Amino acid sequence: MKRLIWLLLCFIAITGVNAQSAPNKALALSMNAGKLEMGEVTLANDTNYIDFAQTDATRHARIDQLGVLLFVPPGGQEGVYTFSPYFDGFFAATAQENRLRIREVRFSPDGNMLAFRIENDVASEISDGVWFWQPARDLSTDPSYQLLRHCPPCSQVNAQSGDNWRTTGIEWAGDNSAILIRLELRNENRFALHVAYPVRDVDNKQAIAAPISLRYDFGHWSADNQKIIVSGKGTDGTVVFGTINRDGTNPVLDNAANIGMAWVQDAIEQPGTGQIVMLGSAQPNSPLQIVNDRGDILTQPIGNALPDRVEWSPDRTAVLLVIRDNYFIAQVDGTITDITPLMGNIVAINWVKGSLPNTAQRLNTPTPLITGAPTPAAVPTTSSAGFMMPQTPYQVGQIMRITNAGQALYAEPVADAEVLATLSAGTELILTAGPLTDGITLWWRVQTLEFSGWLTETRAGVPVFQPAE
Repeated sequence: MKRLIWLLLCFIAITGVNAQSAPNKALALSMNAGKLEMGEVTLANDTNYIDFAQTDATRHARIDQLGVLLFVPPGGQEGVYTFSPYFDGFFAATAQENRLRIREVRFSPDGNMLAFRIENDVASEISDGVWFWQPARDLSTDPSYQLLRHCPPCSQVNAQSGDNWRTTGIEWAGDNSAILIRLELRNENRFALHVAYPVRDVDNKQAIAAPISLRYDFGHWSADNQKIIVSGKGTDGTVVFGTINRDGTNPVLDNAANIGMAWVQDAIEQPGTGQIVMLGSAQPNSPLQIVNDRGDILTQPIGNALPDRVEWSPDRTAVLLVIRDNYFIAQVDGTITDITPLMGNIVAINWVKGSLPNTAQRLNTPTPLITGAPTPAAVPTTSSAGFMMPQTPYQVGQIMRITNAGQALYAEPVADAEVLATLSAGTELILTAGPLTDGITLWWRVQTLEFSGWLTETRAGVPVFQPAE
């Protein structure tokens, strides 16, 4: 009860300080020198989505309540986007009636170009898909070009019978050379990726061609912009993470199960270290945690469901998760902050690179729900089924020794999984991931000199292994 009262008082205090929040505002997020900062930006009218230029956060591109794009071009003031596919006399009374409704917009890293995604609620049209705008005006087709069309209407010259795709996300390469497009392949009931290039092509070759679908659920650019960090279901439906070339060749992948995860998504590469960090869960359809490519768990579970939206910070040290109208910031150092009380009825939120723009009113950052990386013995405290996790004195990285002969090493953390080997007493091993539990049995992923697999911590109440002397 005391904790509930404390949380309510925090909510009242925060919302009282920030009672001016309204739909004609947006929230800017920053990881400035490793510290989370937030600011409120006042806009001319109601806004559903916003992106800030990385080179100058006072410049923005936003989508208003009618699905119309407004942006601040280099050296200019905010204005309505009036270029192709828009036309003189265009009008939309509501977002639902807007046949050129824009759903997402992204500045190129250099701040000179825009990519945006159109999808209307009325009917499938040739204008639906991904476009890009650039400032040059010396070609008859300038300044905007379509990069990929939806299917239907399937006007692409190489579209196949039964094809059905739509775009669901866009991300610029850090060197401005390409745009990674996420697709929903509705005829296959899965997601995929496609790489498009911001080329001023009077023949519109990219738009009239079907996408080259790289069948991975999630993708983000590598730090050097030459590869794609992929995650989620791979080409054969197995949950994986790793890297591929831009054309899908040279896949370097690992199964999520090898690091104790049933699901992983939105994997990214941390600049400098090259380490892959991602959102994952040990149980299917469970709240996600930040984990790394070794299986180290970096945060507690975030929220109470899978996210509707995920946005990594430009420096890749924090991630915004929108979960059922709740907003969380999770950091790779283990900190989780619930910023929902600050949002009010604001829905436009995104990261800026560096410090907040001087046009933003700085807000007090809420007290984090959790600080510091979790210890392996404490994560998670309950299973997805609600069972209490058994306590354990061990942690990932410890060197152990088998106590009694005849201990089965399993391919998966379930009792009916394939037995990879039978380990003899005295066999040394290292704990590489875990613990996982079904509410009864505690499992650890281990590595011996010859094998990698899963062991139970105890069997019939007797320890299977103990610390090596």
